Amino acid sequence: MNQRDYLLSNRRWRIYISVFPPKAKDEATMHIDQYSGEILADYLYDNYEPLGKLMSWGITVHKGLEYGLANQFIGLFVCLGIMRLIIEGLILWWERKPEGHFVHQN
Repeated sequence: MNQRDYLLSNRRWRIYISVFPPKAKDEATMHIDQYSGEILADYLYDNYEPLGKLMSWGITVHKGLEYGLANQFIGLFVCLGIMRLIIEGLILWWERKPEGHFVHQN
């Protein structure tokens, strides 16, 4: 019986420990039997499927952890760029809006 079958067939409570360090390649999850302390499963980043690795990497990049300060500056510039687009869009709309658009007419 492999670890997955054991986890699915055994109805005892388990303790799950997950570690999410700054680098995606250092992630780990452990399943521990609460009564015996036996490690039922030890799942590392290397065990992830390609899509799981991509998602894990994407999450750490999105949080600004994967590449340090450079990643955080890129995220800041993207955020400021989106804010600029919103503000400029409002300004362009305001300049081109029809006359009396906000005036209450009887």
